[in-house]
Amino acid sequence: MKEAVLYTGTFDPFHLGHLWQIERTYSAHPFEKVVIAMISENPKKPNATGWDKRKKLAELMLASKILPFEVEIYPIDYVQPEKLKDFTAQHLSGYRVMRTIASDVIVEFAKDTDFNFNNALLLFHYAVVVRPLVGEVEMARAIAALPQDIRSKLSYEIVHVQTENDISGTNIRKNPIKAYVDGYITHSQLKFIEKNSLYL
Repeated sequence: MKEAVLYTGTFDPFHLGHLWQIERTYSAHPFEKVVIAMISENPKKPNATGWDKRKKLAELMLASKILPFEVEIYPIDYVQPEKLKDFTAQHLSGYRVMRTIASDVIVEFAKDTDFNFNNALLLFHYAVVVRPLVGEVEMARAIAALPQDIRSKLSYEIVHVQTENDISGTNIRKNPIKAYVDGYITHSQLKFIEKNSLYL
């Protein structure tokens, strides 16, 4: 069966770190298709840029490289287990679906008592964890804090070590021009941000 990856997030904006995470996942486990489930309205981020503009920014970043896999972007209401299950059935039918997750997301959601993150983890046969901002000790603690029955069923791999670069959406929104100079967003993204008066 063909392999695919599900990648979820708000992506405000979609930046080099997000693309890098997808590429790192591909280098660890090559796949044919990645579907980006972009949260249309995130209750944790009520002031996020509109879905249509975030989608365009993602398309501009993805167009900056020739990728060896297909990419599709769809909105999702929020990343709850049942919604993920329905979303996957709709957009990734016929694929064996992996999930790529940033390690800071695991640490964040593992602490969220309002979100059944444990069930969400087990919807997919394999998780590729990319560790961009969370250290090894904090990551190990987050995994160890998962219930034993979840840990015993969870198949995952960490595909790179922490770097010095803090490529975060927060920092990019604070200073898009610096983000462009640092290479975290593309020239076309910066022009779109300026044209639409985003983050300025």
